Order: sequence, then structure tokens, then C-alpha cells
Amino acid sequence: MGRQVWGGLGSGVIGSLVWLGAVQAQPAPWQPLSKITRAQKTYYQRQGRFTSTFSPLEQIAGVSLVRGYNYAIRTTVRGAFTYAIPTTAQRRPMVSAIFIDQAATGPNNMTMVVCEARQAGRFRPADPVFRPGADPTTRKGQIACGEGTVIVDGPFDL
Repeated sequence: MGRQVWGGLGSGVIGSLVWLGAVQAQPAPWQPLSKITRAQKTYYQRQGRFTSTFSPLEQIAGVSLVRGYNYAIRTTVRGAFTYAIPTTAQRRPMVSAIFIDQAATGPNNMTMVVCEARQAGRFRPADPVFRPGADPTTRKGQIACGEGTVIVDGPFDL
């Protein structure tokens, strides 16, 4: 049995379920999503761009995504968004984002956040927002969850 994943070139089924005897509890859905989002930085450092493919991010992060969600990645030149849309209406959708902060100096030149919708349902939540130069002292950007969502992890400078 596989899980459905949407990447840059369409959809497909990847991965498989392997039973190792004992049933392990799944992590909270936002935890692997956070690790996948952090892996985008490593991918960007190696390739010079963000990716819309899950397999290299799962390898970098050393995680598998939680069952019960359909996943998608949308990339831009300055950031990447990862969506987790539940397969049942009883769960809350999530979105994470990582952005390049042009004003940041040193190795921590990206910022990320993971957000969860306030209401359950099978919909794409609003994108997190990045405001470049919003901090009046450092001129660094600020990241916030989009309308109708709340922070479940972050924000972090990476």
C-alpha cells in the first residue's frame, strides 16, 4: 500500500508500508513536514534551487511523511511551500514555507514556519507570508502564517 504524493511533474504513488512486527505511533503530522521544509535549505545549498520532488527531501531529512494526507510542493525563486491536505475532513490541513531572506547575513539566510488551519477539512490552507525588510533594526524579513492558520512550528532562521 502506498501513499499519494504530488510533485512537480504530476502525481504518483511512492513508498511502501513495511510491517516490522510492532506498530509504531506516527509522529504529529507537522513534525515530518517541518523536517522536509528544513531539508529544502540543504537541497538549495547543493543544487542552487528549491525542489518540488519529495524523494530527495525525505532522504536529506531522514523521514517519511505521515499517512492520511496528500502532499504537494510549490516552489518559487525565493521560497518553497509544502502542503499537507488531509484525506478525511476530520483533520486540519497544514502548510509550511521556507524563504530566502536577502537581508540576512551569514549561514542563516533562510526562514521557515509550519502552519495549521484553524478548522478541519480537505482544503489548501492560506500560504504563509514573508515580508522582506520588515524588521526596522536588522532589516531582516519576517514570516507569518496566512489567514485562517496558526503557527505549530517556528518561525526559525535557518
